[in-house]
Amino acid sequence: MKRLTLFRVWIKTLLKNRNFIILVVLLALFAASTALGNTDVSILDSGDDKGAPSPDPNPF
Repeated sequence: MKRLTLFRVWIKTLLKNRNFIILVVLLALFAASTALGNTDVSILDSGDDKGAPSPDPNPF
């Protein structure tokens, strides 16, 4: 008989748990819909934003 490693025991336990499988499926669907739904998302693109406003050179 082959001894199961701790990792395999955890995997078998999690796969038997129906709620865990449902959670994983829902998270995968959420991640896929977020990634495929917002194709025009860029962290580096600031658009028309010029950054912080520069101070007025003549405040008076």
